[in-house]
Amino acid sequence: MNLKKLKLYYFTIINLKLSQICYRVYYVIRNKFFGRRLVNTIDLNIKPSNLNYLTQFINYPNSFFNEKITFVFLGRKKSFKSISEIDFELQDFGELWCYNLNYFDFLNQNNNNFQLEKDIIVEWVDRDYKSKSIVWDPYPVSMRLVNLIKWFSKNLNKFDNKTKIYFLKLIKQHDLYLRKNIEFHLDGNHLLENYISLLISSIFFNKEGQLESDFHNLNNEIEKQFLVDNFHYERSIMYHNILVEKLLNIIAIGQNKKCSSKFNNMLNNLHNSISEMLIVTNNFLYPTYSYPSFNDVVRYRDNRVIDIIKYSQNLKFNSIKKRKNINFEASGYLKFELKNFIFVYDYGDIAPKHIPGHGHCDCFSFEFFHNNLPIIVNTGTSTYEYGDRRFKERSTSAHNTISFGGNEQDEIWSRFRVARQHIVEYFKLESFTKNKLLLSGSFSNYNNKYKHKRNVSIENNILTVTDKVESINKKSLSSLNLHFHPDVKILRKSKNNFLINETLVLEIKNTQNVLLKDYLYADNYGNLINSLKIEAVLIENKSEILVKNI
Repeated sequence: MNLKKLKLYYFTIINLKLSQICYRVYYVIRNKFFGRRLVNTIDLNIKPSNLNYLTQFINYPNSFFNEKITFVFLGRKKSFKSISEIDFELQDFGELWCYNLNYFDFLNQNNNNFQLEKDIIVEWVDRDYKSKSIVWDPYPVSMRLVNLIKWFSKNLNKFDNKTKIYFLKLIKQHDLYLRKNIEFHLDGNHLLENYISLLISSIFFNKEGQLESDFHNLNNEIEKQFLVDNFHYERSIMYHNILVEKLLNIIAIGQNKKCSSKFNNMLNNLHNSISEMLIVTNNFLYPTYSYPSFNDVVRYRDNRVIDIIKYSQNLKFNSIKKRKNINFEASGYLKFELKNFIFVYDYGDIAPKHIPGHGHCDCFSFEFFHNNLPIIVNTGTSTYEYGDRRFKERSTSAHNTISFGGNEQDEIWSRFRVARQHIVEYFKLESFTKNKLLLSGSFSNYNNKYKHKRNVSIENNILTVTDKVESINKKSLSSLNLHFHPDVKILRKSKNNFLINETLVLEIKNTQNVLLKDYLYADNYGNLINSLKIEAVLIENKSEILVKNI
């Protein structure tokens, strides 16, 4: 291992919490010598709850098709000749595709076939996968545990006693395994998913003492992971909404189950917390119900937010008033709407220092809609796999901000790692009224190679963005990056002037070598679409962008 790699590890590790380091060391040693402690002896001295009302959960889109034993995840399709030939460890399409296969979401899709689903589960069990297999990674186990509980509950009247015991043992095995492999070393959304699944399992198995303990653990983690502006601290709206949906599932179960007064009090507290989270869900999105693409956001989940909002309303959550202008100060995002302009801006940290894996170099980047159509967008996320594409999508130049030479805002590396991180030196929101936005800010990149100052104003339907870069390195060039949505029509009128969709004029001042070039827009996981971006070199490290109606 060379010195550069050692430095990356060092600056990554010093940002971790002590508990993450301890659990990572513990799991590495334990797993090497003893495995992940898969439990095969199950005591079923229990009476599970009747949770057949779990049908009110949001169903998953069809991902399994009976005709050819075909699975479709993340835009990739795989067919098997028979159930016995299903490869549950298949990673030809990457780790995340394999994870999706092992979530067993297909058990609760709209198009169901009970016998076929039952046969697939039995086949999976008969494989007797060892605990080191990817199928027993705790994250997919969390997903599969809840899907098995839901599937078992809605099909309860189809089981004879022997079959019922068979599946109860399988569910209990998942519960016991997950309790011994909670992802303390990863923290973040993984840890919350673990706790949510274990709480639902405790409700299912009527374990009152365990239930209260699981609820206590979940509430503690919610307090840690959701910021004062109610945004999840990993600062990805996609993961925020995934967690909101899972927490709504607990409300759905709790509303239909007789429990202790202590449980009901905890449920009420959770209800209040989710109400605050839904403010983010309802407001950090566009009129098209698509997400702003900051940090890891996979656009295939965009339509899911409609279902989440309807789900919350069905569970008697109050309707959330949508705000045209909203500032999420703790997470560092703001949204501003003025007539036919929508502007979303990132001015915060990449993520919590101890878990920046879903973070991108998108500080001071923005997205811009006009007439409810996407115009300027970030590149997005199409992969979590190792390689140049993953690095590119997280890089500074993949966002609508300034890049300086070969320097990044943050020291991103591997798939989900960040060593040193940028520092926001100041941010001022000087005007944030219904008719005017005026802001300014400055940050230094992770190794102080450059400082980026950006001012933004929106007034009288004119967007103005001015940039200044400061550096002792006079040889490196500062470059402006602007990425356009694939549906945008761009006509170049002159060297620095462009006509956008025949409704907007874009002018770029104080720049040279202005290029209109191709780039690949991440339309979905695994799906890239050709689009156009502008790259321009700043003159004397200063530039100005003007966008206005014709």
